[in-house]
Formats: sequence, structure tokens, C-alpha cells
Amino acid sequence: MDMNFDLVEGLEVKDEDQQGFILSSGVYSLNSIIAYFIENSYGKTDLVFSFKAEGRGLPVEIKYSVLNEKGSNHYEDRKGNTVYLSGFLRASAVVKMLCGKEIKDIMGSCVEKVVEIYDFNAKEKVGVTVNCPTDLFEDTPKIKMAILETLNDKKVKAPEQDDNGRDVWLVTGNTREANEFVKAYNYETGQTLTEMAAGSPAKHMQNWLSKNEGIVKDKTVKLSAADKAKNDALLNTSTETQVSSFDD
Repeated sequence: MDMNFDLVEGLEVKDEDQQGFILSSGVYSLNSIIAYFIENSYGKTDLVFSFKAEGRGLPVEIKYSVLNEKGSNHYEDRKGNTVYLSGFLRASAVVKMLCGKEIKDIMGSCVEKVVEIYDFNAKEKVGVTVNCPTDLFEDTPKIKMAILETLNDKKVKAPEQDDNGRDVWLVTGNTREANEFVKAYNYETGQTLTEMAAGSPAKHMQNWLSKNEGIVKDKTVKLSAADKAKNDALLNTSTETQVSSFDD
């Protein structure tokens, strides 16, 4: 798999908020177990991190799309501006916190490993050969992460796409809990990348905790009567499809 993570000249890699075992909202210390690149069903490249939460032994998987279907880590928005993919920015923050490097600089540490990944068609885990950047897990590096518990709609794919050829997802009326991975912090200092670069004290983490610790954010869709009727009519002709716990 050819992967190009070169940075765009003049375009800053910002410290963006992060987006699956369900944890209550809070800041957790995570130990890196493994990380790997894999192509998803949409032809995009994901960087997947597998952690264990300290004191809990719970597996925590974080997945970001770091390259689009064109093999690029950036795109041109409607105004003609070049911007990085959100998943690339979020993954970059995690990589920097774990090993102090850019994504492009960890490629030389990649080795092939077979990992067990759930196959929705086979309905079981299957062994898949992936590229694993050992820089991200060889010495079990640690990170702190702000994790938000959310309530989301369970959705199914509509039988037809919209006018732009995109999949349409319908609300089933059932809900599921999920986690959003909001912000990466330095394990030792609790600083964000922005705070570290500026030499500022660690304030973001405590500010975030004071507002979000223990809450469940409701992200369910509130449909109007007309939209609900349209949704329900289409729902009757649809087959329920597995939906990822991740927003990215």
C-alpha cells in the first residue's frame, strides 16, 4: 500500500479535537498496545490505535481516516482553500503525543503483522495483514485522552442514494451509546499540543472536565413530523445495516 503523508507547504497541522468500548465522559490514561494502517470499505486509509485504559484493563480502539480515496491527506474546500482531513489532524495529535513525530516520519518503522479484525460479512473476526508503525507501540507509550459519552441514533441505509449519489441513512427509533475522542493530552504534563508549543500551563484538560465529566451528550436527531413520516416510509423498505461506533 503506497501512502504519502507529506505535509503541504504553508499549511499548518493544527491541534484539532479528537472524535470502541463505551466509557463515561472523562479524561483517561491510555497505554498503547498496537497501531496499524488499513484501507476501509470506502477506499480511504484508516490509522487505527488500540489502547488499554489504565486501572480498568478495558480495550479502547480509536480509528481515523488519514488519507482519502485519492490517497491524499488534504482536499480543496468549496472556497478553494487547501485543508487537511479532520481525521489526519486528529491522528497527527495522537501520533505526536505518543512518539513526538509527524505521521510521515513513522512510516519507516512499519512492519507487517496479522491482526484480528471483525468482518461484517463473515460475522466473525478474521486475520488481516496490516502495516504497523512500531514507533506508536513498541515501548508501550502512554497518552491521556478526553473521552465524551454520547447517545446516538441507530440508523439503517436507505434503499436508494440521494441526488448526489451519496448514501442516505434513516433513523430507526432505537439508540446506542458511543464515545467521542475529544482531545489528546501529554501523559506527564496534561498539556495539549498547543499548550506545549506555547509553553503554556495545562488548563484545557481541567476546563474540559469541569464542563463534561460524567455527562452523556444527546446527539439523537429531532425530526419534524413531516420528516419523520418520510423517514418511516423509507424505513419500511430498508434492511438494518451495522453502523460504526465512531463518528470519523
